[in-house]
Amino acid sequence: APPKLVCAIRTEAEVSAPVEPFEEFDETWQRLAVVAAHTGEKVRAHLRRRGFTDIRMRNYDDYPWSKVSPRAAVSRACVEAMRHHGKDPEVWPMSAGSAPFYLFDQVLGIPWGGVGLGHGGKAHAPNEFAVVKGMKDFEKSIMTVFHKFVEESDKRPAEKGSRDRR
Repeated sequence: APPKLVCAIRTEAEVSAPVEPFEEFDETWQRLAVVAAHTGEKVRAHLRRRGFTDIRMRNYDDYPWSKVSPRAAVSRACVEAMRHHGKDPEVWPMSAGSAPFYLFDQVLGIPWGGVGLGHGGKAHAPNEFAVVKGMKDFEKSIMTVFHKFVEESDKRPAEKGSRDRR
């Protein structure tokens, strides 16, 4: 069979630059803006030399890092909830993904946790999926987190003046 030619009328690329924990967002953003402008200009020049003159670059989202102590009641509740459901949880202090979690811990002063049972995959892709049993398991595990959070909060209140208020 002869080779087939595919001509895209539109292409997109995404570049993610996570902010390091405890790095000041304004300083980081200024540094990234300089790097992005320089890199963007190099990419546009490279493409212009090859005949692509209608390139447009946009910044969609930016927000600072977020982190919660593994000693926070919400972190302990997440671990205990998974144990309650017979799982041996893995604790990941940082995530390579991005979401505006900073609104909870830096703006509202509320530690947050991310956990849950269930099965799904291919997040944010056109063929993202979750199975019904997994969604039911997820709901149960989140309710268990709420119960464990109350238990953990009652066990060991946060030290005075710490960011670990809950």
